[in-house]
Amino acid sequence: MPVRVSASGKTSDSSNPAAAKAAARASHRLQLSLLGRFQLSGPDGPVDLGSKKLCALVAYLACMGEAARDRLTTLLWGSHFDVQARQNLRKALSRLRAVLGDDVLAADDVRVVLHTRGIESDVARFEKLVAENTRASLTQAAALYRDTFMADVSIPEEAWAEWLRTQRSRLESLLVNALIRLAEIELQEGDAEAALRAARRATSVDNLREDAHRLAIRALAAAGRKAEALREFDRLTELLRAELKTEPDASTRAIVEEIRRPAAAAIELPGMNGASPRAAADELPSIAVLPFRSAGADEFSDYFGDGIVEDIIVSLGSLHELFVISRGSTLAFRGKEPDPREVGRALGVRYVVSGSVQRSGKRLRIFVELCDAESGTALWTDRTEAPLGDLFDIQDSYTASFAGRVAPYIRAAELKRALRKRPETLSAYDYVLQGLDHVHRDATFGRAGEFFQLAIDKEPGFALPYAWAGWWRSILIRQGWSKEPIKDWMIAAQMSSRAIDLDPQNALALASYGHLKSVLQRDYDSGELFLESAVQACPNGPIAWVLGSFTQSYRGNGEEAIRRAEQALKLSPLDRGRFYCHLAMGLGHYIAGRYDEAVKWGKLSATENPGFTSTLRYLAAAHTAAGEHAEARKVAAEVVRLEPHFRLGSYVIPFQNKELNELHRARLRQAGLPE
Repeated sequence: MPVRVSASGKTSDSSNPAAAKAAARASHRLQLSLLGRFQLSGPDGPVDLGSKKLCALVAYLACMGEAARDRLTTLLWGSHFDVQARQNLRKALSRLRAVLGDDVLAADDVRVVLHTRGIESDVARFEKLVAENTRASLTQAAALYRDTFMADVSIPEEAWAEWLRTQRSRLESLLVNALIRLAEIELQEGDAEAALRAARRATSVDNLREDAHRLAIRALAAAGRKAEALREFDRLTELLRAELKTEPDASTRAIVEEIRRPAAAAIELPGMNGASPRAAADELPSIAVLPFRSAGADEFSDYFGDGIVEDIIVSLGSLHELFVISRGSTLAFRGKEPDPREVGRALGVRYVVSGSVQRSGKRLRIFVELCDAESGTALWTDRTEAPLGDLFDIQDSYTASFAGRVAPYIRAAELKRALRKRPETLSAYDYVLQGLDHVHRDATFGRAGEFFQLAIDKEPGFALPYAWAGWWRSILIRQGWSKEPIKDWMIAAQMSSRAIDLDPQNALALASYGHLKSVLQRDYDSGELFLESAVQACPNGPIAWVLGSFTQSYRGNGEEAIRRAEQALKLSPLDRGRFYCHLAMGLGHYIAGRYDEAVKWGKLSATENPGFTSTLRYLAAAHTAAGEHAEARKVAAEVVRLEPHFRLGSYVIPFQNKELNELHRARLRQAGLPE
């Protein structure tokens, strides 16, 4: 059978003249783009119609196929006199036929028809792909929908504006339905990330489609990102309440309950190619960890020292408040003892960690030094000796607390640096440091919030001030210093949520949000998920462990609360906020029924921070439970002195067990706290 090849490379059957003609016509069809900006193209390139109304006329006929002349005059010239409107339509059709050809555009005295054999629109293609309803066709349809229908054509006629609104609404609804169906298919095929992308795009088009949000929640959960799935539900709840005065429906709530049920220990957070999305990274203090020197002539010390350096870099990097130079960049200093100032100039860092490892008999000696790279002065040194045993245990034990021991010295040095700057030169990070300084000062605690807000105003894309602002506000409430506690709870949650949006692996934000879930909403399952996410994001940071300890106490798990508080203390033995760890220890013992231990840890916490009334309230209850009523009354009197407006009736007790709540309230009442 004879076959010929066209200029485009396509084959056609030369023995069938009709087929050949059809193929020739198809190759010369005009292409019309309406999804986005109006564009008409022919075999020789773009076709300029020269008039917005001609564009609108072609678009309408392409979507409707045909129309009565009266309808077209009303649509495009409704504000004109009838005679003029009809005359304008005749001129428009004449100009279009000259461009499109009589075989594409036909008209009689009543109707106008646009034949699709001569022109193909992306709208028709989009509708056909959606109707096919396959994974491939829906993917193509979504890609074809580039922007709003006829985004650049505006006609000042009421009939046109109404039709345009209706058409846009119809097409957007088709797109959202297609994306939701595509997300369903992707989930069934096991591609949770593709499903999430489709669901996210659907909500970007119509943010009130609960079924699209529901698919995003399912996709996040399927990807192992359960904490994010629960936060998606929180956003949906707030949106529906604000816009529609309603709540998520039963099917959405059922999915969320299923996500909450298993308190999984491993929560995957989205990676960012090994880096965290941190705004204003150039403002963060930078640090380089040099290869440790071997003080002996054995391969063991080199091997062990390299392992410690790698773990220290990971430990410091997880803090998200340091810019840590990669190990590869510091290898040039292996075997040397460079001046810290030389390292600072070469790598552009403010701080340098160096150290050495030596094996002596059956013991291992590790020396580490933190230096200011500008002045060369040592800020912190540490000498550790350990009996030789399992090398991995020694390495893990040493590096686990390294970040917690180094971070306070870097923060102190950075604060001194910030206080020497002129106000107009302060960075967002400088403001955060000043806020943290006030967090630990009872007399000026309220000013901390001002500095965190200054940091947010300075750099709205910087996660750290949002995270600390949420944490600060939660303390403000628990201390009884908030004038509007319910409002402040909501703001604290919003601040933590915003920090997570900006940096999904910010441990402080994840832990704060989880803590708020437990205390504010009594949603302990969700709270645990966020707290476990925080531990995974920064396993060597104390904040996730100590807040996780509180949630375990609220749930009645005293032993687990103690274990987590102990881990927090191990990771941060020198932190100014260690009183909080001691409070967590005391609360854990209180829940476990060891009231003497609860009193011991409570007293220690109160000694370190006498103005922290949360500690005093639990200490008063512990004294009462231990039968020490005189001591309980003294502590209660101090609570009233510091919080003269405190009343048991409005005091929120966060224990999950109602009987424990009432018992705790009764102990506080017995201690003398007012109703």
